[in-house]
Amino acid sequence: MKKEHGINLYYQKLSPEGEARREDVVAHLELCRPEAANSLNHDIVSQMTVDLAAIAANPMVRALVVTGRGKNFCAGGDLNWMRRLGTLPFEENVKEAQNLGQCFRQLHELPVPTIAFVQGAAFAGATGLIACCDAAVGEKTSRFCLSEARLGFAAAIILPFLSGKVAQGALRDWVLTGKEVNAEEALNAGLITQVASPKIWQSVLKTWLSGVLKGEPKALADFKCSHREGVLAGWQAPDFSDAALAEKLARGRASQTAQEGILAFFDKKPPSWAISLSADWQLEGLTNI
Repeated sequence: MKKEHGINLYYQKLSPEGEARREDVVAHLELCRPEAANSLNHDIVSQMTVDLAAIAANPMVRALVVTGRGKNFCAGGDLNWMRRLGTLPFEENVKEAQNLGQCFRQLHELPVPTIAFVQGAAFAGATGLIACCDAAVGEKTSRFCLSEARLGFAAAIILPFLSGKVAQGALRDWVLTGKEVNAEEALNAGLITQVASPKIWQSVLKTWLSGVLKGEPKALADFKCSHREGVLAGWQAPDFSDAALAEKLARGRASQTAQEGILAFFDKKPPSWAISLSADWQLEGLTNI
């Protein structure tokens, strides 16, 4: 566990001691700068980049949960930080923007399933963090806003990620007007996948984890990669005269994990990668709001 740079990274076991895969964990990345509404600055972005790389390299991580401590999920970029960036030599300003973009890309390309839990304000860059996650749960009073144009600049870094997640008509309206939208609007537009009270977030997370933990980790990672490639290609129908995709499926069906999974289905037993959470399992720190 870390407590530095305004961000905490926790690893929590998924299986009780003594079970075959007790080393599997869920990672929990917590924005922890509540006095500044968890706004992003150089230290947070730098540490998040390091933490996401560590999560991606850890084969025992089966999922990532992203949260913000306090009343708000994240107020976007720290305005004092951005004001200072505007006074730097242009090359340094560009480098900071590249670092921010790399951080978002790492979250977007993380090989494990990701879910964000959102309370209070989720403004500007925070919507990018949410869009980079596979799933997101908002509370009823959550507020979402793309306010960059009102501050005099375009949301260049996060818009590609939002474009792959949010309905285009809604996204254009949000960016052009800079208005706040509520959780139901964010749900209908596709930014979040569920609206639920923080009182039941543990139950929501457990249901989601119970699903993803039945999936074979490499198969899930391969899906996430193929999905990203499909979004970038605009979901064009592939040319199957090129054998690359067919070979990918054939290799998958012939793999040891596929054979194990099919055999386990016929034997009516779980495969080795499947984890069943105990009845009392909870993620520590999920409701620190």
